[in-house]
Amino acid sequence: MRSAALFARRAAFYMPLSLAVLAIQWQLFVQTHASTVWMQVGDAVLDPLIIVYANILTAADMRGETQAPGTIVGRGLERLWAVILIDFALGYLYAGAFFAQGQDLAGRFLGFLALLLLTTLLMADVFASTEHEVSTLALIPLSFFRSITLSWQNGNMRRLVWIMAAQIALIALVEYLTLLLLHRHYSAAQANFYAVTPLATLLTAPFAVLTTVIYLDCLARERERLKQAL
Repeated sequence: MRSAALFARRAAFYMPLSLAVLAIQWQLFVQTHASTVWMQVGDAVLDPLIIVYANILTAADMRGETQAPGTIVGRGLERLWAVILIDFALGYLYAGAFFAQGQDLAGRFLGFLALLLLTTLLMADVFASTEHEVSTLALIPLSFFRSITLSWQNGNMRRLVWIMAAQIALIALVEYLTLLLLHRHYSAAQANFYAVTPLATLLTAPFAVLTTVIYLDCLARERERLKQAL
């Protein structure tokens, strides 16, 4: 699988970065006495750090680009803010989608629509990280717009649905682990940290690599379709 090969190519960077992020998250957990607010702030900033560099490096590898380490670091820091804001917005959409599933029929329908919208927005991070010729003000709106439009072209949605299904399965797994730890008399904050944070952090880079591969494949299909139309 191409995404696995691309991840393995940069694993020597992704794994230390992920472990460093996990170490910082652990320190936040300990130093703030398991403060939920501080943990959420840490996750909101640190996980996008992994995402933005996984997106940039995977795109560079697929495009055959060679970039100096300083250029890569600068590029990531330049676009980190956009990925943070995008993930913040998607996080609220996730929460709304799953909350709605426990409501009446109308609520479940709205929850389904929210999940569908989330699926079409999975590539927004990649656009924000990798597209160069975009103004700062237009970056986030264009990230959402391009992710949605690419999702509905040439059967691309099918691959994105698989990613969303994997993410939902991951959420179900961490919910199960959280309940298991609660039954073993861990506090709610401890159970949430131990069940969610290590797994989510270590899987962030693989998911980002896979999403970047899909995004660039979608772009290639779009260009080919336009070329044939001309």
